[in-house]
Amino acid sequence: MDTSKSVIWDLIEPLVRGAGFDLFDIEVPGGRSGVLRVFIWKGKGGTVVLDDCASVSKRIEELTQLDEMIPGSYVLEVSSPGINRKLTRPEHFAGAVGERVKLVVEEPGAERCSMKGVILSCRDGQVELQDEESKGPMQVAISAIKRAQVDFEFGRSLPGGSEAVGE
Repeated sequence: MDTSKSVIWDLIEPLVRGAGFDLFDIEVPGGRSGVLRVFIWKGKGGTVVLDDCASVSKRIEELTQLDEMIPGSYVLEVSSPGINRKLTRPEHFAGAVGERVKLVVEEPGAERCSMKGVILSCRDGQVELQDEESKGPMQVAISAIKRAQVDFEFGRSLPGGSEAVGE
């Protein structure tokens, strides 16, 4: 996480936690204008609704320090990371254990490859993935993952016989 992102994260996170959510991620505008995106999370099984986003947005808008940290003008956008959320931090991978994901992996000196599977575990900087193609579990270093996201399948049967229909 770059310095400006980590400073803004440290400023926003207590407000988000105070509202009863986890700060999942932020995207800081790169130029003289843009969108400051704040993604809030209630954890697996929790639902973030529009009123939650509005409440957190009001709290963040009161932070006058943000105007000093972000050059130019920006628009604040608060939302859920969504059902097919990006996974960028070790805690994201740990929170996605048991979920189907898409990964783009590039080991030093190797070709970039894509894979899909279910995360079995996440610890010590490694994700254990039940790869759909190889049909076996494999270890992937988080540092080698260039892009990752949950790959929710609508209509897939869930444990207990119910059907996944989305948020």
